[in-house]
Amino acid sequence: MKVGLLTFHWPKNYGAVLQAYALQQEMTALGHDVEIINYICPQYQSKWYGDWGLSKGIQPKFIAQRLRFAAFRRRFLTTTRQVFSSSAELRALTNRYDAVVVGSDQVWNGAHFRGCNPSYFLDFLEGVKCRRISYAACFGEPEQTLKNRETAAALLPKFNHLSVRNEMSQKLVLDYAGINAPIVVDPTLLHDFKDLHRIAQKHEKYILAFCLSDCREKLGRQLVETVKCELKLPVVTVWLGNEPMKNVINANGAGPLQWLNLFYNASFICTDSFHGSVFAVKFAKPFFSWEAARPVRLRDFMSLCGIKNRLISEQNVSSAAEWIREPIDFNEVNKKLSAPIQQSRIYLQHALT
Repeated sequence: MKVGLLTFHWPKNYGAVLQAYALQQEMTALGHDVEIINYICPQYQSKWYGDWGLSKGIQPKFIAQRLRFAAFRRRFLTTTRQVFSSSAELRALTNRYDAVVVGSDQVWNGAHFRGCNPSYFLDFLEGVKCRRISYAACFGEPEQTLKNRETAAALLPKFNHLSVRNEMSQKLVLDYAGINAPIVVDPTLLHDFKDLHRIAQKHEKYILAFCLSDCREKLGRQLVETVKCELKLPVVTVWLGNEPMKNVINANGAGPLQWLNLFYNASFICTDSFHGSVFAVKFAKPFFSWEAARPVRLRDFMSLCGIKNRLISEQNVSSAAEWIREPIDFNEVNKKLSAPIQQSRIYLQHALT
């Protein structure tokens, strides 16, 4: 089957790129011919030198990171040659695929698209004989614009197979479209990433601090300092918030492969990221996550894994020091994840059969 995948493969965001890769690989492993639709809505398109400060003669802050992201996409993502920027342009693809899969990530979050983006509800497939599938799609926030609610209500019932990533999105689909969509796991939990594991275990020990959001940075810095004082290890940071930490090893130039390597070799991980937490679990690393901009996803994931005490908030940060040396029973975590992962694979296989 020829499958088009519509997802967030374009941001300079580790989780977004790796979930796109994971879903591409899993569907390919099922025997399908998979192609990521190179769709970038206009407000996120920019020239290759955009935001690098080149016009002002300023040394670009993340030039190495941007180049590594671009290299990863070229090497590991199978995308359409043409870049699309509207539903009208996407209609040119309607006879190209037997099925179009949308997801994962916050593809249905209207806040990302000035209120709504019908393309991610597959409006361009109107009147076309093509299977419509969502895999682990997410609304991101419980509050959506009127336009996004109306679009969801009109287009979600036209999906042949509809699944979401969390309970909040499941509730919204039920409210908007009257459909009880199953919850499936994020694609990064489906894929083992061994095909990217040209990763050697390093002997140096370090704490990895990955900060994705500028929300609650003070809490994040407090948590990292607590872990540092207890473990007496150097700190390596990929810190994308506004106020980076001092006296640390800065790794902000990391691309997706380097980011995976940092997680794989870390002795302890602190992060505010959903996907950062996923990879800490995948690599069986002791870790803490702190609640930042969108704690719902983290709470759901920690609950699924049975490790709620690894999620730190202002209310329990004072207890972090005594929890640091408590081992996480990753055998038990993997047992809890085994059934949802297997059910998600069955859903994907059935949707594409």
